[in-house]
Amino acid sequence: MDTEEQQEQQTDRLSARQASPPDSTSSSTAAQARQTLTALANSMWQQARDRERDGWPPWWLPLFAVLVLAAVLGLLVVPLIRTLVEWGAAAAADLTGWAHGQAYARIVLDPVRDYLASHAAGLPVDGTTLWRTWCLAGGMLLLFSLVRSAGARIGWTLYGIGTAAMVAAETTGPGRWVAVGVCALSWSLLSIPALSRYRRRPQVIVAPPSQPAASPAPTVPAPRRATSPQPAPAQEEHPDDDASWAAGLYEVLMRREHLAPPAPQRWSATTHGSNGFTAVCDDGRHAAGIAVSGEAVRELLAGLSTPPGARPQVAWTTAPPAAPRGRRMDYIDLAEVGGIHQFVLDSTDTLAQLAEVLRERRTQWPVARTQLGGKIRAQAAVLDRAHPLVRGASYTPDPTGGYDDLGTVTLNDWVPTNTIIGSNAVAWNDFAGHRPAQIALIIGKLLTADDPAGALTEILTDDDHVHLTRYLGPAGPLHKVTVNGTHRTHALRLLGVPLVAAEVTVEPLPLRLDVFSASTTDGWGPGRHHGPTASLWRALIDRGLVTGRITDSGLHAILEPYQAAASWLLSSPRDAATISAAYDRIYPGALGIPAEAMSGPAQWCQWLLDDPWPTL
Repeated sequence: MDTEEQQEQQTDRLSARQASPPDSTSSSTAAQARQTLTALANSMWQQARDRERDGWPPWWLPLFAVLVLAAVLGLLVVPLIRTLVEWGAAAAADLTGWAHGQAYARIVLDPVRDYLASHAAGLPVDGTTLWRTWCLAGGMLLLFSLVRSAGARIGWTLYGIGTAAMVAAETTGPGRWVAVGVCALSWSLLSIPALSRYRRRPQVIVAPPSQPAASPAPTVPAPRRATSPQPAPAQEEHPDDDASWAAGLYEVLMRREHLAPPAPQRWSATTHGSNGFTAVCDDGRHAAGIAVSGEAVRELLAGLSTPPGARPQVAWTTAPPAAPRGRRMDYIDLAEVGGIHQFVLDSTDTLAQLAEVLRERRTQWPVARTQLGGKIRAQAAVLDRAHPLVRGASYTPDPTGGYDDLGTVTLNDWVPTNTIIGSNAVAWNDFAGHRPAQIALIIGKLLTADDPAGALTEILTDDDHVHLTRYLGPAGPLHKVTVNGTHRTHALRLLGVPLVAAEVTVEPLPLRLDVFSASTTDGWGPGRHHGPTASLWRALIDRGLVTGRITDSGLHAILEPYQAAASWLLSSPRDAATISAAYDRIYPGALGIPAEAMSGPAQWCQWLLDDPWPTL
């Protein structure tokens, strides 16, 4: 019986197997392949979008961009250019053919065409092609000469000489020099607009005072508060030459200096190249960077003063940087602040203090790897609730145009880890799969090393170093990880180490802002990318958080900020509220903004504009 039952079961299984669809295995394989490709595509898309992540761009993105560009060039651009050139040559030849019927035109065109046809022998093209090319070249040279291209003007001059030479060579009899004269007259008439001289307006040179410490207050008073737009001269709103731009830059910086208190610090500065500089403070700090002028250096160094924004005294060992020609600085002059390794080694008192902190942490943290991982995850969860990271927000809005670049200043400094609120991570100890075990390795080394100070020095200076950007506030700065250092700053914050050595770049207050500087995706609420930025500026001025001047109105409004409690207040409502809330968690009540206003973009607009969803 058992044998018969076993045979019946085997027969049933065989029948079921035969009754199943023959392509079930292949369908399952295809589904798995689709899932794999979908996951890979999603992963690559996230890598391409996450520009704040360490190691961006991924290795495959430039290669993909080159392949796409090559495909576009090969399939679209090259055929389009070839078609346009052929069409342009034919059109030029047709136009010349029409002109050929005119008596005076034939005096010049017939000899040129005959000359090209008779001298085409031995060339890979015939006389007709040479004729069309000559006509197209003449039209292009004339067109670019009209837009004052120096190369086109030289070519147009040589083109006229060549045409006259061909006319002289092919015209026989006593009319030869008459034909050459008609050719020269025609070329001269066409050259009147093509070779006209461009007259530049006279430049006005505005010289700054020789001694910044003794500079007089600006003659035009700068009001601390302004509730309505004030008209401004045209050259201040839209500088159209280098001199008026430099004068406007000087005026804005002098207004800022007039409003700022003096700082007790003194700096000795040296210019490198045209606009690079290094500076040494009387308290021993070293700074370096690039600046558009000597006044801009004082503006940048004010970000390193105590209190923040106070104007220090700067003594120059060389001539200070001058406003660059063309309004753009050559960043090849950017001076380096120096290696951070020596900076850390020289900070003996700070290292000793941090070594004591690490010895205390050894009594509070487990050393075993399994227990250490749990402790790290628990501490990260605590920080995510109490001090969540700010991600994807604009701490400083982009300045108007491409010319309002004051420069940048950098120094090596010990930074409180609790002021680092932004990094290339979505949350504490969450790096989207990028070296997830690094945190445990760093903390484990600090907890077990025989020499805690030496281990900390090695971590802070090995494999490059931490780079931060500093944003000033009324009670102290905020910091954001930029190029490198996400894992190390996370590890030290999780472990409770109060300081980290970093190369710090100080972000200055922009010179000018337009209304689109506060426009960003969902910046004014879900699905709301734009809003009444000028009204937001006026509200910030009315509440004393910003001092400045608003010119024009509507979509053409421009803000020249002279002072701001914090630069991020000029960003979109979402970013301003998010960063202000993070600042308030570190420096409670320093901004004087209600907690409700910092809970979202709608609440921010309600507080400033009495309208949670304002429109343009």
